Amino acid sequence: MPTNINYVLVGNLGPEFLIGAEIPSKITIDEAKLTKLTNTLTADPLTGKITSTVNGGTPAVLDLTPLIKAAETKTTIGYNAATKKITYTGEDGVPAVMDLSGLAMDIFMNAGSYDASAMALTLKDNDATTPDVVINLADLKKVAIANSPSITLSGTGETASPLTAAVKISATAGNSLSQNADGLFVTVPAPTPTTVAMAAGTAPGTIKTTVNGVASADFNIGPSVRQLCDLVMQDAFGVTFGYAFTTNV
Repeated sequence: MPTNINYVLVGNLGPEFLIGAEIPSKITIDEAKLTKLTNTLTADPLTGKITSTVNGGTPAVLDLTPLIKAAETKTTIGYNAATKKITYTGEDGVPAVMDLSGLAMDIFMNAGSYDASAMALTLKDNDATTPDVVINLADLKKVAIANSPSITLSGTGETASPLTAAVKISATAGNSLSQNADGLFVTVPAPTPTTVAMAAGTAPGTIKTTVNGVASADFNIGPSVRQLCDLVMQDAFGVTFGYAFTTNV
């Protein structure tokens, strides 16, 4: 629909406004002949650039970085270790001083030493007014070891001198305990056979024994023992002079 703009004199307009029909005292603009403009603006705060895109055309980039840097005021900050003060200078150019000397110092261990002769460990910190911490290792409980009749100890237990326990073997004759690379062992001697012989004693009703060639005295076997004997020894005249067992002893 045409839009009428009244009270505009033609004489006050230039040729660029000759849109549509020129009529004295008014201008008639045909909206169908107008072109709608669409402008999209985007800003990147990291790069300081603004991008303008009109009606989907080629984007135009406006770099504001030079303007920002030109208007920017530098700020500085520094620390004086001797006075323990921080100085900050802002955009107004006026320095601001922060005094940290009143704050408590952070005390920490920064060195250590060991005296082997005194067996003392000394810990040092970063504060010259604080006394060092000395740990006397000689006060630690000591462990004493000693040899026994059957074990000999050697070495200090350190890496260069391991503690070793050696079993002592007696050199007494007849000792059957020995040792080799595998450890201790006992040598058991072969058993000695025992020979036992039994015969009639000198007096009737007695017997005597001989063990490994050693004869015993006569002893009376008595009636009860006689009953256990299955052999009765008699002479040619029928006189009993002893008794014997058929079982091997």
